[in-house]
Amino acid sequence: MTDNLFYQRVMWMVAGGEPYYEAFRQAYNENPRWHRDPDMVVSYRFPTLFWIWAALPAKPLSIVLGMTLMGTLAIVAGAWLAAQRAHLAFAVPVAAVLAGYMLAPTISNGMLSMEPWAVPLGIVAVALTTRSLGNPRPISWRKWLTAGVVFAIAATLIRETMGYVILAGLVASLFAEP
Repeated sequence: MTDNLFYQRVMWMVAGGEPYYEAFRQAYNENPRWHRDPDMVVSYRFPTLFWIWAALPAKPLSIVLGMTLMGTLAIVAGAWLAAQRAHLAFAVPVAAVLAGYMLAPTISNGMLSMEPWAVPLGIVAVALTTRSLGNPRPISWRKWLTAGVVFAIAATLIRETMGYVILAGLVASLFAEP
């Protein structure tokens, strides 16, 4: 059973009313590769995205539309970040790379993976946070920074490894000039 099928099984069980952790454990047990209970806490994923998928109406169309929205978000935020912080000429290659990254899950049937849903939120978090650095008005930069933190937390609630975006932001704040 691939990860995509495994996540799909968990999603349908949660959509059917099964509590997330029980659904995850049961699907983990049903997977011929593992055929046992998850043995460590890191074997689990956060339930956030499974709850979102389960709540979406008209599946799988809503999942495809969600992926399209997330891809668009990543491309726009990445191109904007490149244009603002590097040079306008970098915006097109960045957009092309992000378009390729976001297209891969749709081609490989990986739309039910955590990363294509979390990474765009992480890119937006970085874009908003860096936007706050160049703003001289205290109230305005706080709004940009707060929005960036909210997106970083949302990304982390989908994929725990996105917590490194928050850690990187904290480290960067030590070196940022006022």
